[in-house]
Amino acid sequence: MIILCIAPLFKLRFLEPIAKFASYLAGSKIIISLRRIAISLSKRCDKKMKGSKIFRRIVFPLTALLLTLYFHPPSHWGPWYKYQTGISSYYSKGFWFNKTANGDTFIPLFYTAAHKTLPLGIMAKVVNCENGKTVYVKINDRGPFVEGRILDLSSGAAKKIGLYKKGIGKVTIYTKKDYSSKRGR
Repeated sequence: MIILCIAPLFKLRFLEPIAKFASYLAGSKIIISLRRIAISLSKRCDKKMKGSKIFRRIVFPLTALLLTLYFHPPSHWGPWYKYQTGISSYYSKGFWFNKTANGDTFIPLFYTAAHKTLPLGIMAKVVNCENGKTVYVKINDRGPFVEGRILDLSSGAAKKIGLYKKGIGKVTIYTKKDYSSKRGR
């Protein structure tokens, strides 16, 4: 992949995990052209190249672009619509590695959540109202089945926004599409 071609130029290991994200975008025209550039650079790579204009003008911006896409992927871009505010909790150990409503295996460290009415498979932005921390989760299950709660987070997502130690907390759910009219608001 691109990063695997460029990583030897830098001799830095932090670029290798980005190859997974690059493989996600492998079908796009941008990545194909970037792959061609990286291959041509890797063929001409030698000790003299590190100070050349090609290295400074192509490889550094390319690396910056890939790092930006890795840490802030396109699924987090764009407008978000406020859907619901209420109390959230997280899955306890009894649910770990069971099947969810859409057929996925529940893995506690992944950023997933359960909601009663949101469509399965969508991305939702969950903001902790007490400290303002944000996590992006995939809705892959139905629940919670405790009265007064609107969302069940995975333990990984709960740790990221600071709900893990308390167990419950007030959150706001945002979605990419405006689903609030379907709830009868």
